[in-house]
Amino acid sequence: WEDREVEYILKTYSNSSQVFDDYGLQLGNHKIVEDTHHTTGAFSNIRLIADEVIWAGDDEIGFHTSHRTIIRGTNDGVSKYGPATNKDIDILVIANCVSLGNKIFLEHVLYNTSSMICQLGLDLDEMAKKLALSAPEGWPRDQVIWDGLRNSARPEKPIHIISPINDFDVDKFVRKCFETVWKEKNFRALSSFYFDNFSFQGPKDRAFSGITTYIDFISSLMTTFPDLDLQVDEVYWMGSESEGYLSSARWSAVGTHRGKGVFGSTTNEVVQLWGITQHQIVGGQIVKEWMLFNELDVLMQIAKSRI
Repeated sequence: WEDREVEYILKTYSNSSQVFDDYGLQLGNHKIVEDTHHTTGAFSNIRLIADEVIWAGDDEIGFHTSHRTIIRGTNDGVSKYGPATNKDIDILVIANCVSLGNKIFLEHVLYNTSSMICQLGLDLDEMAKKLALSAPEGWPRDQVIWDGLRNSARPEKPIHIISPINDFDVDKFVRKCFETVWKEKNFRALSSFYFDNFSFQGPKDRAFSGITTYIDFISSLMTTFPDLDLQVDEVYWMGSESEGYLSSARWSAVGTHRGKGVFGSTTNEVVQLWGITQHQIVGGQIVKEWMLFNELDVLMQIAKSRI
């Protein structure tokens, strides 16, 4: 990105790499090169600022890395969203990669695309409708690709069951947190997991502090998808009890758009949602959370049902 040696991707991604994104499944490193040239053409001064990398694994089983990145640039060229707007963007990206032999062969990547579209001065709902009509490559994903997205790199059993530890167990803690929030909807127990004034950064313009506002955000999704069935697909982390931990959790869900809320009037469309959540955990509580999910894709699924 900094030196614009885009073809370097061919050395760092395997020829048969699989990349799951907003639009489905992208196959092969040449597709990544093509998409990167498109992005640099649309944002000639684009910068990718590496904010954090959470990693686990080794060179025998492979390395799992969760990259948190900030993208900044000016839209001075044509993009898939239309003519140049000359607007600046500043968006979050989280990419979970799996590599072996210095080659990335699997990636789940989420961009804060809904925020970017708004920063470009475009109407998010209209753009979702336009993209649903034009059907970007790989979209909509079929059941096989959806199952692949959910099951790729997912352990047969959670790590805390396979290899339990006596000290603070990050895998067990993170999974229990998701279960408490999304399965049990036990918001009263959130103080057991979250520092009262923890900071949150999420899709679109969602950035705030505190458990109360977090409950409002979660409730808005549950109201929109009252039967939402969420599963945690993968968790890994690094750190220590004395210094704190950084964790990455990849999750996926299916829900029916039965409630009027953040995504407009009810359509009864069955929608696929998936996301990546990173936590900073200190003293057994979450002090920071970064979360992205496929918000643009969700809007496109809903828009398609209205067409």
